[in-house]
Amino acid sequence: MIGAGSGGTIRGGSTRRRPFPWFISLTTTLLLGFTLLSGDASSPALPEYTGKDPVVEAHYEGVDRLLVLSDRWVIVVTSTTEELIDAMDELTHGQYKRAISAWDRTKRAEKKDWTMRKVMQDLRTEHIAQAREAVGERELLLPDAYRIESLADDRYNGPQAPKQVAYIPVGLGGERITGGPYVDYGHYSYIELPHPLRRGVEYTITVQGKKTVRFTFDERHSVSRAIKVNQVGYLPDAPHKYAYLGAHLYSAGPMDFSAYKTFEVVDNATGEVVFTGPITPHDQNSWTVPHKGSDQAPIMLHGENVFELDFSALKATGTFYIRIAGVGRSWPFKHGPSAYGEAFYTSARGFYHQRCGIACEAPYTAWKRQRCHTDPVYESEHIEFPRGEVNRPKNYERFDVIGATTDTTRKTDDARGGWHDAADWDRAGTHYAGVFDFLYAYELAPAKFRDGQLNLPESGNGVPDVLDEAHYGLEVWRKSMRADGGVSGAVETWTHPPLNGDVDYAYAQRTRWDSLLFAAAAAQLAQHLKAFDEKTSAVYEEAAIKAWGFGNNPANSLGKTTIHAKRNRGKGETYTIEWEEKDAYVVPYLLHAGIRLFLLTGDKQYLGSIPQALKSSFRPYVWPCTLTDYSPWVYFSLAHESEGILPDFQRRRLMKTYFLDPADELVRFAETMPYRFSWPRNKSYGLVWGESVMSNPGRALLIAHALTGNEKYRDTALQNLDFMLGANPMGMSWTTGMGYTYPTDIQHGVSQYDGIADPVPGTTIYSITSGIYPHLRNEVWRSPGGAASAAPVIFQVPVVPLWRSWSCHPDVNTVECEFTIHETMSSMFFCTAMMIPDGWKPDEALLNREPRNEQDLHGRWYLP
Repeated sequence: MIGAGSGGTIRGGSTRRRPFPWFISLTTTLLLGFTLLSGDASSPALPEYTGKDPVVEAHYEGVDRLLVLSDRWVIVVTSTTEELIDAMDELTHGQYKRAISAWDRTKRAEKKDWTMRKVMQDLRTEHIAQAREAVGERELLLPDAYRIESLADDRYNGPQAPKQVAYIPVGLGGERITGGPYVDYGHYSYIELPHPLRRGVEYTITVQGKKTVRFTFDERHSVSRAIKVNQVGYLPDAPHKYAYLGAHLYSAGPMDFSAYKTFEVVDNATGEVVFTGPITPHDQNSWTVPHKGSDQAPIMLHGENVFELDFSALKATGTFYIRIAGVGRSWPFKHGPSAYGEAFYTSARGFYHQRCGIACEAPYTAWKRQRCHTDPVYESEHIEFPRGEVNRPKNYERFDVIGATTDTTRKTDDARGGWHDAADWDRAGTHYAGVFDFLYAYELAPAKFRDGQLNLPESGNGVPDVLDEAHYGLEVWRKSMRADGGVSGAVETWTHPPLNGDVDYAYAQRTRWDSLLFAAAAAQLAQHLKAFDEKTSAVYEEAAIKAWGFGNNPANSLGKTTIHAKRNRGKGETYTIEWEEKDAYVVPYLLHAGIRLFLLTGDKQYLGSIPQALKSSFRPYVWPCTLTDYSPWVYFSLAHESEGILPDFQRRRLMKTYFLDPADELVRFAETMPYRFSWPRNKSYGLVWGESVMSNPGRALLIAHALTGNEKYRDTALQNLDFMLGANPMGMSWTTGMGYTYPTDIQHGVSQYDGIADPVPGTTIYSITSGIYPHLRNEVWRSPGGAASAAPVIFQVPVVPLWRSWSCHPDVNTVECEFTIHETMSSMFFCTAMMIPDGWKPDEALLNREPRNEQDLHGRWYLP
């Protein structure tokens, strides 16, 4: 343990806590040796802890976590952080803990001694390799480090060694204990048991003779991480409903599940079996298939022999789990028309938690946040360049421009509105993806949505809550409007500050395309508000017409313009940037705004020459546009609304080229993947920002479904949601607050510092993007030998399959652990919104949701 006065921190503020401090034994299951995970009095029991067959957890004495794969394989997770701190203190003759104590003391006093922080870090770098050897990390690779025994199983009367051990160090997040490694990591020991576990028998696994875990294996109560399900649920009318079985054992290869032949779907409330089906081999540890003639090397997809569990014929509704004899059970999932209600509610309220200019507080949320950005927003020369413009100035540095040109003599006193990304406090034109997803969701299915549905400050005003959220997203841009109708497309400062940091924010220049983008959204909002709030509808109709007037006037072009800047974020050498606006840049925005103003007013003057405009417009989903942006909505109404806009033959041609052909390709992608989701398996290189967020292709598929009614598009969109919500190789739900194994240590400016272990719900992160990050490789898989007597600690870096290459760290693995409104959150809202029944409403438990206890955050110990 750390010495007196040294302290420690978790999630940037709370006192150090053991991950799983206590467990409550169930009196009714003492005979079987079960221990039930239970929340405290302030947090209600989670669904998996109720019903006939509650999920049970092991009793931990030093071991951090036990992950069951089957009756033959388990994963034992341990940590050596506290031992490392003791070892480094001994190696430094007490200097290390003194440095820790001094740093914590000054940090608590808000007078941080950065010199002492550097001393602590330098001592750690110097001695970490020697300390890791001293605490016996290398021994964890050997079977002799483990013993399994049981008083009730005669095969384990004496302690038994594993048949084999596969080992991998896994990044679990940021530094959790002051003085510990910067990358918090766990030792994942994949243990093949010498004999299969018997149902209902208690076993003890001991690690290095000192850390133990005591557990009972039972398929009714033991969750197997090898069973991957959509942890939110499935719809009864979905043509296909799949779960998957598979596990990757790293050096031991794919786990063999060929001996298991059938699975059962069990009613969580009664324990009754409602469906039985075969376990079907689906894929044998396949790799990517590069294009013919490509010089790209194939990449291992997932490292598993994948088996498919098809319960498409399930008719019963309720909450269920999948059970496989000898393997275990799945997490619970809902099966019913409202299965996606909670997911819709959670993803929509993710936007509320990202609102700028208000405090997040009771009774609207238990994840409280102070009011942000009460200062005025000023003006700058920054340009938010148009979406389809690929010839933006090279090496354009917005911080240099904003730092050099912020003009505090011109200001907007109240610029509330819009949403933030991750740990950024700016607001961007890309966020129109969120605005349009809310507006078009309502337009496509107004009966689904109602007032009071999302527990917002506006709830009760008579307006459907989804329109209130779209309204909030637009307000920041309406408030930027000048008298001539010009609208900005960005609010930014010269750096990445903390929340309410001492910096000035500024609007970007008003441009024709930003004004037209606003005009389209404002017109659509005005149209939908007319039935509920005529006054606000009229305000937005007037604003839309003014913005159209500015954007439609070539005299408002920036033309050839000079942008002033200073290097080093506005503090260094002065320089200028030359750029020219071309008329072609505004064509798509004119087209979209014109269509929406026509639909609002019925005035055909707004339509202009659409066929000519289409010839010079960017296309949705085609570079520089992607599946992650608002580009499909620019053209959707052309394909969806035929009367008075396009001749039918042109509308059908546009529908096929812009929407149906891309959607058909996404359907084909899903049909070829081991886990059914829309990704091209001939893509043999890493993923870019937002590419693994499968609700993005899901939105494209649902747009095609809205245009045609063809159920194949909705079916594939549902399979993409399955993948996002747990039916994937890692068994992760990639949206916080959804399911049971969502990420817990994400880059989010509120979640990292609010002292609440459970991150703000409704946050969909990037997930798998660039592969295992360098800090994990350089600090955990190897450590430099700083001391003269120490050699580097080097573990063999395993081959990590592509769709397992996510690792947790909120700061140094930003590319995988943060999120944006447009690339991750928006499409998840749209897809879940399209899956709720008409008039859905949340129950009291959902309205009063509290953060989960730390022991209930199963995603902290994810399946690597």
